[in-house]
Amino acid sequence: MSDPVNPDHYKGNIECIGAIAEATKDLRGMDAICTGNAIKYLWRWKKKNGIEDLKKAQWYLNYLIKMHEHAEQQSVTQLQERTGGTASPSTTSSEGIQPDGTSKGTDEHSGA
Repeated sequence: MSDPVNPDHYKGNIECIGAIAEATKDLRGMDAICTGNAIKYLWRWKKKNGIEDLKKAQWYLNYLIKMHEHAEQQSVTQLQERTGGTASPSTTSSEGIQPDGTSKGTDEHSGA
C-alpha cells in the first residue's frame, strides 16, 4: 500500500525532502519556497504528472527570476534617484511581487 504522506514518487536513494532541505538551508522566505517547490516538481515529474509538473516547476522558477529582476531594478532606480547618477544593482525587498514581475500595491512615484 502506498504511503499517502510520503508517496513513492518522492523516494529514491536520496529523498526529495532531504534534497530540498539541503538546497534551501541558506535561503529565506519566497526564495526558499520557490526553490523548494521547483525542486519538488522536477523531482517527481517523470513518476507523477509529466509535463504538468515541469510547467509547475517552470512557474516557480519564473516567479523567482522575476522577483529578483524586479528587486534589482528597484534597487538601481532608488539608488539613482538618491545619487542623481548611475548605480550598481544591489538586493532590496521584493515583497509584493507578482509572477509576471509587476508590483502589488505599490506606487513607484510615491516611493511606497
